[in-house]
Amino acid sequence: MTIRTHENSAARQKAYRDRVRGQRDSPPPQPKRAPPRTARPARILALARMASDLAAEYGAWLTAMPENLANGALAEELETAISQLDEAAAILEAIEPPRIRR
Repeated sequence: MTIRTHENSAARQKAYRDRVRGQRDSPPPQPKRAPPRTARPARILALARMASDLAAEYGAWLTAMPENLANGALAEELETAISQLDEAAAILEAIEPPRIRR
């Protein structure tokens, strides 16, 4: 035998509406929005700046290196990395992305 918790269907519906209304008191969670994207040309220039900055950091590391390490393999790798980063920055700065006309 089923135990009735409400006297009739109207009481059951009222209890349901009250229960749902209680849950709606808090605002629904807002969906997370992706941060606005910057334009492609600006992102390309940012990459070029990052490559230049990294090359400058590596250059500072190379000049601050003690003499006993300045002639070693690490110094050669740093020089190679610096030249490659400079080339990458030059390539990125030379890119002219297509402009969209609206």
